[in-house]
Amino acid sequence: MLKIRLQRIGRRNEPHFRVVVAEHTTGVKSNKFVEKVGTFNPKSKQTQLNAERIKYWLSVGAKPTDRVHNMLVKASIVSGSTVNVLPKKSPIVSEQKNNGNGGDENSNAENGGDGAGGGGGDASDEDSDASNT
Repeated sequence: MLKIRLQRIGRRNEPHFRVVVAEHTTGVKSNKFVEKVGTFNPKSKQTQLNAERIKYWLSVGAKPTDRVHNMLVKASIVSGSTVNVLPKKSPIVSEQKNNGNGGDENSNAENGGDGAGGGGGDASDEDSDASNT
């Protein structure tokens, strides 16, 4: 399967990227690509894309990566909305959801009965311990 993706060609602290059509199994740094279809400079936000060739490769079945898809949408080569390329955070699981899904009612009592799952006792015990020292 062909991918339209970015290939870094810049020096250290001077990033420049090629937009290339490459087989998805080849490594990004292998310098083996089918065709160069554009360039991207992230510091100056300068983008040069060959729209005609990109449309051809998309019609043949090449799939753009998420970042390249967003570049194509901004350049009006592809219609659609941009894709979130930031990593997704895992949702915070509250204690009430855990008690309802996986455990029985007695597991809460074994942990001290406070629902915190690992302290034992309640806040008043902690305050009395602090006052005794």
